[in-house]
Amino acid sequence: MKKIFVVFCLCTLFIYRSSGQSESQPPLKRGERPLVDMAMVSDEAMHPDMISIKFSERFSAFFPVKQSPDIDGGAFFGIPAVDALNEKYHVRQARSTFLIALRNMQFSERHREWGFHLWYDLIVPDGTDIRKMVTDYSGLSEISIAEPVYKIHMIGPVSDSQTTSLQKSNSDSPSDFLPNDPLFSSQWHYHNTGQAGGTVDADIDLPEAWDIIKGNPNVVVAVLDMGIDSSHSDLSANIWPGMGYNFCNDTSLIVPGFHATHVAGTIAANTNNTAGVSGIAGGSGTGNGVRLMSCQVFNPVSGGSGHAEAPIWAADHGACISQNSWAYTSVGVYQQSVLDAIDYFNMYGGGTVLNGGITIFAAGNNFSSGQFYPGCYAGTFAVAATNNQDMRAWYSNFDTWVDISAPGGETSSVAENGVLSTDLNNSYNYYQGTSMACPHVSGVAALIISLAPSYLYAQDVRDILGNSTDNIYPLNPGYVGKLGSGRLNAFNALQLTQLYLSTPAPQSLTATTTGVSVINLAWMANANNDSVLLVYNTVNTFGTPSGNYLTGQTIAGGGTVLYKGKLAAFDHTGLNFGTTYYYAIWTKNGSFYSVYSRKANSTTFCGTALLPFSESFGSNSMPICWTQQTIGTGTISSWSVSATANAGGTMNEMNHRSRMFTMELPGWSPGHSIR
Repeated sequence: MKKIFVVFCLCTLFIYRSSGQSESQPPLKRGERPLVDMAMVSDEAMHPDMISIKFSERFSAFFPVKQSPDIDGGAFFGIPAVDALNEKYHVRQARSTFLIALRNMQFSERHREWGFHLWYDLIVPDGTDIRKMVTDYSGLSEISIAEPVYKIHMIGPVSDSQTTSLQKSNSDSPSDFLPNDPLFSSQWHYHNTGQAGGTVDADIDLPEAWDIIKGNPNVVVAVLDMGIDSSHSDLSANIWPGMGYNFCNDTSLIVPGFHATHVAGTIAANTNNTAGVSGIAGGSGTGNGVRLMSCQVFNPVSGGSGHAEAPIWAADHGACISQNSWAYTSVGVYQQSVLDAIDYFNMYGGGTVLNGGITIFAAGNNFSSGQFYPGCYAGTFAVAATNNQDMRAWYSNFDTWVDISAPGGETSSVAENGVLSTDLNNSYNYYQGTSMACPHVSGVAALIISLAPSYLYAQDVRDILGNSTDNIYPLNPGYVGKLGSGRLNAFNALQLTQLYLSTPAPQSLTATTTGVSVINLAWMANANNDSVLLVYNTVNTFGTPSGNYLTGQTIAGGGTVLYKGKLAAFDHTGLNFGTTYYYAIWTKNGSFYSVYSRKANSTTFCGTALLPFSESFGSNSMPICWTQQTIGTGTISSWSVSATANAGGTMNEMNHRSRMFTMELPGWSPGHSIR
């Protein structure tokens, strides 16, 4: 059977519908979310007693932002069609998905903008047909999203019998290297001298990085995990003043867990305090390291909740880094509400030290490739694990979506080959896992931000991390392109950050389409009010500028110069309709350019086409302003359509008065069309 495609010509001017944002509210940014086919997902991947729904935006005023007292006793909303299904499926409770986060009324406007008040988890009896229930709710116009609630698990340490617990020691450090913490010499992942059979320099070059910066108490790292043991003598000095929140029990009382405590120690154990281990951004021994915010989403024994609420809460309370070692139990599934929360953190996190937040995830310990969410999501920065010889750790996931690798250790043969960090009861332990690798990246990200507080955007931190790695692919030829850009290097990252600071890029760049052939560009110069170089391209590829350019000249590697000088805006005119244009802008100070650029893109409107209108189909490409939809399979015996056919559009579609159809039929080839 051949597929039949209906191709719509979009022939009327695009109409933008305002979302009601204030000037202080930037446009919402969500990553790509491929359709999850419930039929292909096992029952074991879903919670058997709940689904998640989001009401249509037209009900926004119906639900006050702070509302959501949970609804019991039949769970009636006062919306007849929904209430009828609630009764049919014996819904016994409707629980606000973001209840804890919505209590913070300081940010109610942006919570409403994201529609968090429209989300509910519907609790039903075990044995309910979850797939049928989701299908029924999805069919209501009152509901914009309905989906199963997929199970989540913590990406814990990989278990083996070699784990060894070490008690706190106050003896002098035998190491000749800073810091003076007695167990630092066992932390090969920071400074590998060949301990326990490791390869010299298969580490993150941390002592060299500490010569530049050791931390900054204004930098807050949210650890979404078990609870951090704030009483540990090697952590207490660097705990965030508010400690955090227990989303499992809806209380500010944190219940300590071994996993979060180990993760926290890697990020910011008190460094150079003559006791225990060192943390990557733990300061110089006086409690001047980065701050650890405990966002408890797992209980110490089993289970957890709050994975959608914690990122919002953390962003609203000033965290700039979200550290995560958890995933869905099945490949290819995710919750829209959780991804929304990640996107929210990326937009509103940062506190006073970063523009936007960065969300860092462990890639997983399945020794596999595949779409493991949330790690594979575009909004996260995913971390694979290496051992003390710079080889991929045997358990680590790998794939093209991995952004970076970092030491995760291997304790299978020798415990000391694992990652050493803090543990419960004032002790220390070696563990292995991508959840040990992930906090290395969070710690180095914290050092980057510590060195350049308020100068950088979250994307800058991602770029610095990814562009400063050591190449480990010669040692891992079977995984080329699947372990990120290489293995984390703290010293390289801070050196690159210093280059960012030497000639700061412009603070921002925006591209706004105002017509079929015009895009307005606006930017904010750096703090020095340096000149800029503005460049465009029709593909998202740009070279590195050097020397002097005239308007209209091209940069080697990609890009054509639009403007240079000290203005703060420029209108790019004479453009093709329905075409995406990409822009990059650098600071120019004398003969020096900023080592990085700000980027933006926008697509010109489709405009109005005179009828009759036709446009050829290139091989494997769609004509400008046309969209394609698969509507079925089969054969065609006859086909007809009225010349005045009309179809209404949604917000992002256009009304049109003609259609052109292209069908994949025997003997069909690109360029053939039927009117």
